[in-house]
Amino acid sequence: MINYIAIDPGKNGGIAYIEDEQVRTLPMPEDLGEICSFFNEQRMKNKDITLVIEDIPKFVRFIPGSTVAVMFYNYGYMCGAAQMARCKIVKVTPQKWQKDFSLGTKGDMTDSQWKNKLKAEASRLYPTIDNLTLKTSDALLILEYARRNNL
Repeated sequence: MINYIAIDPGKNGGIAYIEDEQVRTLPMPEDLGEICSFFNEQRMKNKDITLVIEDIPKFVRFIPGSTVAVMFYNYGYMCGAAQMARCKIVKVTPQKWQKDFSLGTKGDMTDSQWKNKLKAEASRLYPTIDNLTLKTSDALLILEYARRNNL
């Protein structure tokens, strides 16, 4: 069985993963050194791990530079930690994984409205996860996308 780790690398992102056949979530750690420990722990439990990480755009408009810097820093750090733990790495764009859930597009919605719509879908798919937040909902949907598509 493939164990997936799914990551939304944004500043307010999160992690969703499968451990002991249970789906678990956690917000993005503030101390990214914890990520190395996390990947090593997961690697000790399972040799077949696939990291599915949201690919970030190479060009962004209307997003503050500080937000973009954090996204790129987290993204690079996560990929490096996964590489050190010998995980397979799959990058998926937001458009690709979001399309899989047939929720439409953000369109004229505010960021908050769109994020709440994604969170509602994650909650519908995983009603037993009690620590589901806006920080972890995208990662949870990325995890579900990976499972559905056998990445």
